[in-house]
Amino acid sequence: MATFSLTQDGDSFEFDVFGSVTKDTMNVGTWTTDAANNIVVKQTDGTTMSFTVDWAFNADNQLVLSAGGQPVFNFNQVAGNRPFYATQNAVIKVRPDKNHTFSFALRGT
Repeated sequence: MATFSLTQDGDSFEFDVFGSVTKDTMNVGTWTTDAANNIVVKQTDGTTMSFTVDWAFNADNQLVLSAGGQPVFNFNQVAGNRPFYATQNAVIKVRPDKNHTFSFALRGT
């Protein structure tokens, strides 16, 4: 399964393209995006934590997630996955894998 890593306060978290988040191989919650396009983790204890990230389409029109000015993950380069994009009221709805229901929204700036 495809994952990407983000770090906060010295802790590394693994995010999968189906919406789960782990830390040290233990499930800690699920992720989505907020109105500012940050990644938000809803932890299993009900609290949330936010990760400041950037989203862009590269020259090949592939969605790329970046953090700290560095590319972290290209959603179009996941073997076996095929992303699906749709727009609704000027919001891009992203399903990292068209065959799964997990999705998140990206808003223009």
